[in-house]
Amino acid sequence: MNPMVLPDDSPDLPATLQALLETGGVLIFPTDTVYGIGGSPWDEGALGRVRTMKGRPPEQPFSLHLPSVAAIDRFARLEPRAREIVEHFLPGPYTFLLPALPNAPDCAVKEGKVGIRVPAHRFFSQVLRALDRAL
Repeated sequence: MNPMVLPDDSPDLPATLQALLETGGVLIFPTDTVYGIGGSPWDEGALGRVRTMKGRPPEQPFSLHLPSVAAIDRFARLEPRAREIVEHFLPGPYTFLLPALPNAPDCAVKEGKVGIRVPAHRFFSQVLRALDRAL
């Protein structure tokens, strides 16, 4: 797979990224704190490439970047008090370890917990909302 640099104002950006993710591609993207490296959390090939690029051991889980606070309910259980706290701090530069639901991707779960991020970074949050998927 050849590297591509995609301008952030391209109208085709969501479709291009969706196609890239569906074929096992890896993205480098800005977050609230650093640049991240990621791909589809359900694609073993993409996960292997990300692990290699990051030098990450297989037993270390990834966090999930989600398009919205509402999307957390797809992957994690939020009790009422935890929801209040999460809604206060997210979107933002925080990772919350929450009880994982059965459909949370295995690469992001350890000891029944899943790390969840909802970025506030303007560009990355727009991309996640356009894709409406976890990275």
